[in-house]
Amino acid sequence: MQFSNRMDRLEENFYFVLRERIEELEAQGRKVYDFATITPDSKIPPHLKRALLDSASNQKNWKYSKGDSPELLDAVITYYKKRYSVTITRDMIFGFRGNHVAIINLCMILCNEGDTVILPSPYRPVMIAGVNTTGAKPFFYKSSYETEFLPVLSEIPEKIAKAAKFMIISNPCNSFKNDLAMKEIIEFAKENDILLIHDNSYSDLVFEGTEGGSFLHINGASEVGVELFSLEESFNLAEARIGFCIGRPDVIAASKKLHRQFVSGLFYPLQEVAIAALMGPTDMIKRQHMKYKKRLNRLCDGLNSIGWEFERPRRSLFLWAPIPSGYKSSMKFCTDLMDKAGVICVPGINFGPYGEGYVRFSLMLPPEEIDEAVEAIRKSGVIRK
Repeated sequence: MQFSNRMDRLEENFYFVLRERIEELEAQGRKVYDFATITPDSKIPPHLKRALLDSASNQKNWKYSKGDSPELLDAVITYYKKRYSVTITRDMIFGFRGNHVAIINLCMILCNEGDTVILPSPYRPVMIAGVNTTGAKPFFYKSSYETEFLPVLSEIPEKIAKAAKFMIISNPCNSFKNDLAMKEIIEFAKENDILLIHDNSYSDLVFEGTEGGSFLHINGASEVGVELFSLEESFNLAEARIGFCIGRPDVIAASKKLHRQFVSGLFYPLQEVAIAALMGPTDMIKRQHMKYKKRLNRLCDGLNSIGWEFERPRRSLFLWAPIPSGYKSSMKFCTDLMDKAGVICVPGINFGPYGEGYVRFSLMLPPEEIDEAVEAIRKSGVIRK
């Protein structure tokens, strides 16, 4: 049996490999502190559970979905107007089983083998998986706090810009303070016929400063771009996998055309959950926002107290920390943390070339387990003051 060439371009999903290692440690009786998993651990709001149960109890909703219902599309329109002050129309919206699927879909409708794309690094691993599946060639720009996670346009070679099919902008919280920079990026995309893909998954997870927003509020954005919007993190709807691609109508139409070759639309009970989330109360978002901030502070304070010093982030579900002095490899450091302390985090190299030198902790453990993990790291001797 000979598999397709695209299989040679794909690597094993790191999270599944890591899960196997965690199970091995637990089978040995080891206490494991999992900072790699990103499944929200908060309770699902009662009104969303009710929406799912009520819809699922109706037999007519157990048929193949014909796509996004008018009620769902109108709920997205209403939410975008209320939350982001952005006006969109039905032909600008398409629902996916999560933004991972949307990213793969966009890669497939846009790229031929050998095409050029522009990706951030660190990136979400699904981005490179989608690009590799099509055989396109990535150019990476450095995504960092210093540049507000935006590309520095002067560092993108003209040859790359002219060839690129799309560019992904991925900000851990999407609280762009610099509209002028975004306007320049939009103009850059227009001049070079590049589609902008804005990953807006974490717009509600901003701990300090301005609220997260939508780049579609900037004039001209919907002419050159689409935005990926998710309910997963904001409403704790992890495996429900409800996301939307929103923006340029011809891209939305092409996304629908491809997606409908393989699957029908979102399961109707999930559409009802999405409507309930978008049209219902959002006070729980602020409460869990504060929960993540408390966990971030607890983790940073703890690690700083044992000699691991770094600048504290102001946003997102994650702590990105530089590896301590004495280490040159994020993979080696993560392996030592796992083997010696039972603490699991993700090496930055897993997120592209500019991720090396960092590790990523998710904020999914409660404060008391964070304290235990810090103490385990201290006892392990991995961090030396």
